[in-house]
Amino acid sequence: MSRSGRLILSALLVMFLFMACVTSMPSTAIPTSTPNSVVAATFTVAPAATTIPTGIPSATAYIPIFDSFKPIARLHLADSERILNMMPESDGTAWLLTDQRAMQYSQGTWNEYLPPFSGKIIGIDSKQHLWVVSDDGDQVSVWDGSAWTNMGPETGWETPTPDNDVELTWSIATDALDHIWLGANRDVRMFDGLKWKVFDLKDLGIPRPEIEDAYSRTTVAFLKVSGYIWVNHCYWIDLGPVGGGGARWYDGHNWHGSDSPVAPGCAAVVNEDNDGNIWLGLDKNLWRLNTSMNSWKRFPAPEPPEDGWFGFFSDLAVDAVGNPWPELTRCGGASCFTGSVRYQVTGGQWLQIGDVAFDNSFLYFDAAGQGWVFKYDTFFHLIDHQLILVAELPILEVAAAPSGKLWFIGKYKGETWLWAQS
Repeated sequence: MSRSGRLILSALLVMFLFMACVTSMPSTAIPTSTPNSVVAATFTVAPAATTIPTGIPSATAYIPIFDSFKPIARLHLADSERILNMMPESDGTAWLLTDQRAMQYSQGTWNEYLPPFSGKIIGIDSKQHLWVVSDDGDQVSVWDGSAWTNMGPETGWETPTPDNDVELTWSIATDALDHIWLGANRDVRMFDGLKWKVFDLKDLGIPRPEIEDAYSRTTVAFLKVSGYIWVNHCYWIDLGPVGGGGARWYDGHNWHGSDSPVAPGCAAVVNEDNDGNIWLGLDKNLWRLNTSMNSWKRFPAPEPPEDGWFGFFSDLAVDAVGNPWPELTRCGGASCFTGSVRYQVTGGQWLQIGDVAFDNSFLYFDAAGQGWVFKYDTFFHLIDHQLILVAELPILEVAAAPSGKLWFIGKYKGETWLWAQS
């Protein structure tokens, strides 16, 4: 499944998959131009690109080829640096975003992209515009490659409010009109090129949590086939999900979903197939929205093998013929995160893939329709419903180019490397 097709593995998994010792797969973003009328302050900082040595493999430093994945560049990351997102392009270049900087890979070389800044990186869009929110949340800024544009209250920007001292988790998307959408803990906000419009949970018809200590995760994505801006919502405590507002979607004019069968519950993952059907993982049920008929159908998950119950969906891939391949996280005793199970769903039948795993995984389908399952320390080739081990190494990030070619960042013998499909 392509990165833009995956659309959410939402920001809500960032915190919880660390608890499960996994690598999270954050969402990609697409851009808009920022007009001069909203410039609060512009800094024309355009330093020459800094070239980062890559250490291409040599006869004395052999880096293996894993199946169709070839090593193409070394990557130097600080011990404290955390990867947020990777966005490969069809021309063989790639963009990498961490919590400290942005880089571009091209022809064996990494180049720094961002000048010095303060604040928190939100995301990168398809025009290579970088979005950063100030430390106090009072201002959002965008870097277009040559200058910063800063936007504050005069543009309709509102300071986001975290829940119960929980760190803000951002997601970013761009709709068909090139409007920028951001999802935070307690709201969704849209920038039309001039002004920000903020929709809080009340505007979305999402009730307050029943548990006082629960905190909110609101994730936004753009579903390209259907054209919807999609919002998933869930309430969490440290032990796992505790309900939520479910799903909402925006058709360009109005919000929908508050009176739908997927309104209540923990909406964790969403995807769409090539026919525009939308697949949603909500609590322990898989739902399909037929957008042409505006009708929902529920596919209840089976009971997990061994014991416990399924608490939420941790991944949802869709293959070329429209079959979903969800992964659910098992709960038991006082908490969730006691294991995960992958399935293929065909005609309402659930076929288990592999055994119960004690870490989450992410399934990608490449341009040839081949499936690849990545965990935090291994990855597999999916062949005839069997998981064939390819390699054992720490996996830091995986992404798909628009062409369907897969890229991943991993560690080999203590060094961080970038591999890409040949």
